[in-house]
Amino acid sequence: MKPNTLDKADFISAIVLIGFALAIVAESLRMDRLEGLNIHPYTVPGLVPGMLGGLLLLCGMALLVRSIRRGGWRIELQISALPGLWHSDMARRIGLTLLLTFGFALGLFGWLPFGLGSAIFVFAFILLLGPRLRLADPGWLKQIAVAAAIAICAGYGIAAIFTEIFVVKLP
Repeated sequence: MKPNTLDKADFISAIVLIGFALAIVAESLRMDRLEGLNIHPYTVPGLVPGMLGGLLLLCGMALLVRSIRRGGWRIELQISALPGLWHSDMARRIGLTLLLTFGFALGLFGWLPFGLGSAIFVFAFILLLGPRLRLADPGWLKQIAVAAAIAICAGYGIAAIFTEIFVVKLP
């Protein structure tokens, strides 16, 4: 069975995810435990990032195993293909993702209430990286309405989870 492009991308993505997850877990273990304040063990600062890092590690491992089974480790790099990579749809999507993420972190976070900033981020992400929106299509207004509904639920839902369940004060 010959590996397809997605299996190769999954292999590389899995390695990056595993590395990122290990860094998260390592840093969460280095965080102060605040033993001197006699706080409850379930409220230590590194617990939630450590759990999220562990879950990300599991997802990365699952992706790695799946890509290996499909032959994704057989990466045939071709130097001649690198210039075309910068102009590919994948590069555009990565660039947009980075732009939106940094825009949220530097432009919205702290300047707007967290729920509103998150909703704006999710809305922009869906419209820019989701299915192509064409105003000539009869369902374009429905696409925007669905994106707005998802963004509002996600933005304010995330804020509620952090404030009510994780008891984290958000900006």
